[in-house]
Amino acid sequence: MLYSLADHWIVKENVRIGYVEENFLLISSYGVYAIFPQEVQGQFAMTPRGFTVDGQHQTPVVQSIQESIKQFERRLGIKVQPIILYKELQQESRNITLGPPRQEWESGELVILTWEGLKPYLHSRVRWFLNWPDLMKLCKRLKELY
Repeated sequence: MLYSLADHWIVKENVRIGYVEENFLLISSYGVYAIFPQEVQGQFAMTPRGFTVDGQHQTPVVQSIQESIKQFERRLGIKVQPIILYKELQQESRNITLGPPRQEWESGELVILTWEGLKPYLHSRVRWFLNWPDLMKLCKRLKELY
């Protein structure tokens, strides 16, 4: 899916972001997105303290990602949007919902998506965040770091 994005998206695989390894970094004029794939899948539920997937609190995952992103942003010198990516999530519902199943949630600064929801989310980014010279400086900085 990542390699079916338009040519202006740069995809970096197996990037270590802070303490977390084997992530993806997506870079375009629309911003920098750190993708943190997760193996757990199942029922998704928001709670007052965060969220659960298949009954498992995701707080440790969220805290690790938040710390890693802060460190990574300091090293890069730019804002990075963290995305937690799950293979499959079913929204826990108590009411009958109309329309397609939801594929995007937010928990603080984190965006929570399924693989199916990633491409529509990225395509919904329409405001330019980086101009061409800034984008090239960022790529050069990444090359120096890795």
